[in-house]
Amino acid sequence: MVNHVSLFAGMGGFILGLNKLNVKTTFANDIDQACVDTLEHSFPEVTSLCGSIVDSSWFSRAENDVPIDILSAGFPCQPFSIAGQQDGFSDKDRGNLFFNILDFCDSLKAPPKVIFLENVTNLMVKDNGAWLTQIVSSLRKAGYWISRTNCHIVNSSKVSSTIQQRERLYIFAYHRSV
Repeated sequence: MVNHVSLFAGMGGFILGLNKLNVKTTFANDIDQACVDTLEHSFPEVTSLCGSIVDSSWFSRAENDVPIDILSAGFPCQPFSIAGQQDGFSDKDRGNLFFNILDFCDSLKAPPKVIFLENVTNLMVKDNGAWLTQIVSSLRKAGYWISRTNCHIVNSSKVSSTIQQRERLYIFAYHRSV
């Protein structure tokens, strides 16, 4: 069985998609109580927690005594979005939460084999991709194999039956141990 943890889980999109591939989600978190209520209703078998990733006191609960094969995280996009201030990592409230994902991974008995991240496309293109370069560099320092070829902009209407045109950036990193 492949195990999954979803950080910044929102309404559970990653959970739903991975469930269809027979991946078992063991833990999910979000800071929004309404999202966590939805997760608990939609995925009662998943341990869900309402809490900030800045508060590391719950990190050990996420392992549930099983290795984490896949970690997904749709970390906040507001600091990187063209609809916002585009402060990126300078946004003191949300811009640095990506780095807390790495803190979470570092707290585990064994690192997740795969990290699957999602964010806005501007993260990849702003300032010739400076933000993405920082993310790739940080993932490499954390022991993950990744290059820009593991970063893809995907339009939802091209890969699903939805008519919504929504481009998102997906980043895949694989731990060197695997």
